[in-house]
Amino acid sequence: MSTPRYIDTHAHLCDAVFEPDLAQVLQRAQRSGVEAIVAVGEDLADARRNLDLARLYPQVQPAAGLYPAILDPGQAEALID
Repeated sequence: MSTPRYIDTHAHLCDAVFEPDLAQVLQRAQRSGVEAIVAVGEDLADARRNLDLARLYPQVQPAAGLYPAILDPGQAEALID
């Protein structure tokens, strides 16, 4: 039997609560067997931050999108660029 693979499919890593110890959070996740983390956001700033996090941490997989309650057409266009 193969070892199970774990992927966190929805994490808000750019939330301020993670700022003090994000590297340690990601290390603990990796040690626990989490191979990838899909980092989601709520706005354009989050999308950009998730791209930066993905460059720094290989296990972070960025997902660009906008939270429906704060949807801004201008930000949606900027995500495409």
